[in-house]
Amino acid sequence: MLCSVQPVRSATAVEQLLGRVLRMPYARRRSNELLNKAYAHVSEAHFGEAASALADRLIQGMGFEALDVASMIAPQIPLPGMDDGPLFAQPAAPLPQLAIDLPAKADIPLGEQVRIETTDKGKRAVVIGHVSDSLAGRLTEAQRGAAAKEKVQRAIEQHNAVVAAQLAPVSRGVRFAPVPWLSYAVQGEL
Repeated sequence: MLCSVQPVRSATAVEQLLGRVLRMPYARRRSNELLNKAYAHVSEAHFGEAASALADRLIQGMGFEALDVASMIAPQIPLPGMDDGPLFAQPAAPLPQLAIDLPAKADIPLGEQVRIETTDKGKRAVVIGHVSDSLAGRLTEAQRGAAAKEKVQRAIEQHNAVVAAQLAPVSRGVRFAPVPWLSYAVQGEL
């Protein structure tokens, strides 16, 4: 496990930091699966942006699978009671957004989760949350060339994996039943 409180923003710094954790020299297999993983906790608001850039490097240069990487790199949900927030109910994390560049003549339906932005190269579809199969098909078919279509398919798969990872109850802001506080008596006082 590695914990860092320094600002870490560049992809190179993130790669070095996570590389130290992933290397795990002298590691032995444990019976508890949680102990067979490497953990990095970083208290930097912009770390997620650099970590997302790292995900591409892990997939393209280091041989990781896109769906595995999406589940490995996740932003930390604020801890209860920190930053003067509520002690138990945490607001739901915003759903990730996926931006796909489109040719100028592409016809993608607008909806609650889809908006179209105009760029200097054409249009860009920004999808919020899960990308349905029908929308994924339309976004893929709008691309020109097999390489562009494959790139969009991989981006959608990775994005949907991240969205699925965020759909845990705590990520949706679901409040769990109260758990009794642990207390004990010290010299007759509770």
